Amino acid sequence: MKLAKLLAQADGISLHAATSDASAVEIDAITFDSRRVEPGTLFVALHGAAMDGHDFIEGAQAAGAAAILVDRARAADFEGRLDCPLLVAEHTRQALGPLSAAFFGHPADDLYLAGVTGTNGKTTISWILDALFSAEDPQSADASAQKSAPSGLLGTIEYRWGAHREVAKNTTPESLVIQRVLADMRRDGVERVAMEVSSHGLATYRLGGTHFDAAVFSNFTQDHLDFHGDMDTYREAKGRLFNRLLPASKKAGKDPVAIINLDDPAGDWFAEQARAAQVKTFTYGQSSKADWRATEVEQTLHGTRFLVRAPDESFRIRSKLMGEFNVSNMLAAIIAARSAGVSQAQIQATLAELEAVPGRMQRVEATSADARAAQPAVFVDYAHTPDALLRALETVRPLTDGRVVVVFGCGGDRDRQKRGPMGRVGVEGADVAIITTDNPRNESPEAIIDEILVGVDEVVADRVGVCVEVDRARAIKKAIDLAGPNDAVLIAGKGHENYQERDGERIPFDDVEFARAALDAKALPQEQVGQNAPKRIASWSLAKIAEAIGGRLCLDHIEDAPAPESVAALCPVGVSSDTRTLEAGELFVALRGENFDAHDFLGRADQGGAIAILVDRVDALDTQLPLVVVEDTLAGMSRLGHAIWNEARDAGMRTINVTGSNGKTTVKEMLALLWGARARVFATPGNLNNHIGVPLVLCAIPADCERLILEMGANGPGEISQLLALAPGEARVVTSIGLAHIEGFGSLDGIRRAKSEIFENPSADTAAILPFSESSNLVGPDFAGRCFTVGFEAGADLRVELLDGADARGALGFTMAHAGQEYTLHLPIPGTHHALNAATAIATLIAAGEAIDAPALNGALAKLALPAGRWRIVEQGDYYFIDDAYNANPSSTIASVQAFVSSATEEPSPRVVILGEMRELGAEAARLHCEVAAKVAEFAQVDALVCVGEFAQQMAEAASKVRTLEVAAFEDVEAVGPWLKYIVDQRGLTRILLKASRGARLERVIDLVVATGEK
Repeated sequence: MKLAKLLAQADGISLHAATSDASAVEIDAITFDSRRVEPGTLFVALHGAAMDGHDFIEGAQAAGAAAILVDRARAADFEGRLDCPLLVAEHTRQALGPLSAAFFGHPADDLYLAGVTGTNGKTTISWILDALFSAEDPQSADASAQKSAPSGLLGTIEYRWGAHREVAKNTTPESLVIQRVLADMRRDGVERVAMEVSSHGLATYRLGGTHFDAAVFSNFTQDHLDFHGDMDTYREAKGRLFNRLLPASKKAGKDPVAIINLDDPAGDWFAEQARAAQVKTFTYGQSSKADWRATEVEQTLHGTRFLVRAPDESFRIRSKLMGEFNVSNMLAAIIAARSAGVSQAQIQATLAELEAVPGRMQRVEATSADARAAQPAVFVDYAHTPDALLRALETVRPLTDGRVVVVFGCGGDRDRQKRGPMGRVGVEGADVAIITTDNPRNESPEAIIDEILVGVDEVVADRVGVCVEVDRARAIKKAIDLAGPNDAVLIAGKGHENYQERDGERIPFDDVEFARAALDAKALPQEQVGQNAPKRIASWSLAKIAEAIGGRLCLDHIEDAPAPESVAALCPVGVSSDTRTLEAGELFVALRGENFDAHDFLGRADQGGAIAILVDRVDALDTQLPLVVVEDTLAGMSRLGHAIWNEARDAGMRTINVTGSNGKTTVKEMLALLWGARARVFATPGNLNNHIGVPLVLCAIPADCERLILEMGANGPGEISQLLALAPGEARVVTSIGLAHIEGFGSLDGIRRAKSEIFENPSADTAAILPFSESSNLVGPDFAGRCFTVGFEAGADLRVELLDGADARGALGFTMAHAGQEYTLHLPIPGTHHALNAATAIATLIAAGEAIDAPALNGALAKLALPAGRWRIVEQGDYYFIDDAYNANPSSTIASVQAFVSSATEEPSPRVVILGEMRELGAEAARLHCEVAAKVAEFAQVDALVCVGEFAQQMAEAASKVRTLEVAAFEDVEAVGPWLKYIVDQRGLTRILLKASRGARLERVIDLVVATGEK
């Protein structure tokens, strides 16, 4: 498009300074991102919260910008400095909408466009409208006339028309996206479009130049105050749809209509805005004052019936949608559809068949139809504001004869003011409230829950009927397990979302799928319930436990003690040593430490629902629970774990022991995936790999476990030997040898000796899997078992070679050769060390005689997702963080940097390495830190090195001696932020690796950047 033509169609933009042929300049694209400028692009300099596009004009011009648009207040700064036309608008943010509309040919003018705004209901109304807009006319005799033109939808979930689908990134996208999508819809024959209009989109002028035929107001309640600041500003933003955009649409030649919910307290205000702008206005609701009314409303678990009464017509509606709010949503959509020419018959037929909008009062049922009659009614809803939660609970309450159980939480990094009210509404509206995690983002889930509980305490002093379960999956299962056939369960907050946002990552999580899984498990006969769970200990009575560990049952302290034989027959469902995570029915183990003695807090075990307590003293104990008394509780728990493992082994379970300086957890996760495709697997949860964790894992072995993967850690000599004695495996793995925890081992040789303990007392069938480079150090020539070595070296039994093409997010390719066969494999994570980890895990399959098939291996490994702090990617504007700060030692740090500099990038960008402290290195700590810094400096791809912590200055000096690169040293993490901001402001997109031991908390660098909203 010629620039002159574009300016003629876009109001408020003028030429400030032009080249001689400015009017003939051809504009091929528009962007506000200087990195996307190409010859022929019009660059719009937007002023953002953290960055100002005017600062990037020189770069845009250098990239070939055809013209540049600036704020009028900045025009003088660039006059005479540009080789391309300089365009001026009062505010470029406000000008971008009309400019985008003009560039794409004002597509909205050729469509019937209905916009929907409101705190709640936007998605549902838009989905209903989309269905009505594309409905067939059942009363038309002409079959061809029955079919409507395809309709379009722009909403929270997706942008769609015909067979086209795009996942939505924002409820209301940027102006350029809006106009591009509308233009594509027009091209493909779409005639009617439903669009969600958010307050964010209105406040940031994204809808400028978009002309509407109808605008719906659904309701107005508290939300988004983190963005708007107060309720008046929030309301004013939504009002722009009616007092600015509709009048502009009228001026453009349309005859728009405002559709206002008069049942909402803010309805009168919104109606006044539209009427004052001389826009045709219809009100709706169940109020007698409304123009369109819903009367004779009937609701059941199967749907809703009501009568529509309008000034000139009335007709009945039958729908599968439930709830008073959905009556309101349907009524709004009906008015907009009638205004667009959709017939009564089309509306009635469509609403009768329309299924629930995903995640909006969506009914979830067990897979088996036979099981459904005996199960609770379960609903998943997006309600994430106090008002929406109240409406959802009010919908469910009259539909059940039993209890209402609600599961809900609040999102992190969002409006904190609504957390207390959410707690209050949840407790007041339900019989049982389970408070859990929503999308914590970068906040602590526990801290969010504490703020919700403030509202709970305002209503229920003793929190009767209130339960906290941080893990959302367990919360959903707990709710469904608690509910009976006449009860209803409402799972609120996430709705259609199929992920959970934690620490900058989106982890797959779908409320609907977890609810259905819980219903399916609930439907199983009792003897089958444990396919997914019961622990082997659930069949162990207290009498059997006491006998196995050399203890005795004690009831002497209990008032009105039950019969000893009845207590002896009790079976715990599990074992716990922490009252904070204790579950009802578990055996609590009262451990002692240097600074604590759990015997002093046994009352908490009573409150947590423990079935009994393992103790080593009986005097002055605050409990009325049965006791199992032993000389030492940790030793007793270890003996119990070993006894349970023995029973499982006798039943056919096989064990894989895993240790190493680096890679234990990653190899464990790989083993779980590879073996999980072949057997029922139980792997060490979290980091339960020490003298307390391993016995707890053994006590948690599921009854149907076929393969146990047991991670073993150590801080000193003899510890692996003790852990191995509890559960010696048929396969024993050492992942690597490096300088980790050297404080406890004394030297690298001390680490080798300690790790080699895993190979003690082998049988002829024992398989030792270990690095080729360390094989002679870890096993001797008299080793009775079989050895499988892994490495890049030619002599390794499993030889690994890397393929080209690793990138930052995954796609690490490698070949693995064994016994004359070669396999091409891929991992979704970068890092050459991970290729060795994968081959190490595969070696356990080979050792067990399992068939090796590359497609099957790749299918299993493709599901690999590393825990937080292990190559976690966080993108915040021009900050591209790779958080690998879960733990660190010299060898793992170098491996991490190697992966960092080897990963491919879509475009060149500077690489910054931030090194924190590596803990437990003993007297050699200073020297080792300096050696690591010097080795990092040897990587030519590293543009800057930041050293943080006690040895920072020495590390920086060591690196500077290797080569000239940008080096900085800081004593604490907080000081890194300003330095990093300067680098990113100067250089744009920057890739940043964080590497340190967990205790250094280096990830706070990311938290600081996110908290300050840096872009």
